[in-house]
Amino acid sequence: MRHSVSLILLTMTIVVSDAPRADAGGHCALCGCNAECNKACRVVYEEKKVEVVCWGSKCEEFCVPGCSKRGCKHCEMVCDFCDETQDSDAPSSSPKKFTWRDWVPGCARVYTKNKLMKKTIVKKVPAYKWVVEDLCSQCEAQSKSAQIPPGVQMPPQQLATPR
Repeated sequence: MRHSVSLILLTMTIVVSDAPRADAGGHCALCGCNAECNKACRVVYEEKKVEVVCWGSKCEEFCVPGCSKRGCKHCEMVCDFCDETQDSDAPSSSPKKFTWRDWVPGCARVYTKNKLMKKTIVKKVPAYKWVVEDLCSQCEAQSKSAQIPPGVQMPPQQLATPR
């Protein structure tokens, strides 16, 4: 038990020591210099894909048949293998009488139905998000946020306060 606790504490120490530092200073995100850096918030533009579902209907015509009438009676002999060459693998059977009737279709009417149709459209819409960057004082003065169209209310850019 004591060995596993020691192993866990050692693993946590290694993970914490390899984690990136959250304090000010380090490398600048834009130029890469090792100067004193501050955390700054910046607005970034990106396009977001949004699916829009459109519903509609489509007219479709179909036929409904009327009453049909019974026609002629037919009769035929089936399973009669006497006329054909008898194969040794063929099953043996006796002739069978097969009967059926013709049916004469009656008049049909055309009807129309509305069929529900679904269409999915993907639209690209503008989206803005705030990102936190480590910037040196020179890059902080030169970094620009995304161009925001007139009429859109956005909060002003601010520096992160150190804790």
